[in-house]
Amino acid sequence: MNYFFPDELIVRPETDWKKWVLLKPFRLFLGGILICTVPEDFRTDFASIPRIFNNIFPKTGRYGKPAVIHDYRYFTGNVSRREADKEFYETMLSQNVSKWKAWLFYKAVRMFAGAIWNKYRKNNP
Repeated sequence: MNYFFPDELIVRPETDWKKWVLLKPFRLFLGGILICTVPEDFRTDFASIPRIFNNIFPKTGRYGKPAVIHDYRYFTGNVSRREADKEFYETMLSQNVSKWKAWLFYKAVRMFAGAIWNKYRKNNP
């Protein structure tokens, strides 16, 4: 897939450093077509990695941009959960995340992120 992030990801941390706020809109293109715009002021936690693994997998990295899009997809529900997770995997590969790491993150969201998806659907039907 030909995913492209044309924008610099500009964020500021919240005071607790658990979430970051986008200071500018952030876009994702596929094959030259805009497929997602994350608005300014959206809050993200980047990759939702359990603290015990943060030394191995920090919350940001090459997968930071895909994680913001994935967080937004979950928040809005504008695509299915399966589509959001598949897009997360493919956009990580587009950012040169190793295939094994992208697969690991993909499997983690498929197995453990259902509760977050359901919470967002309840609060943002």
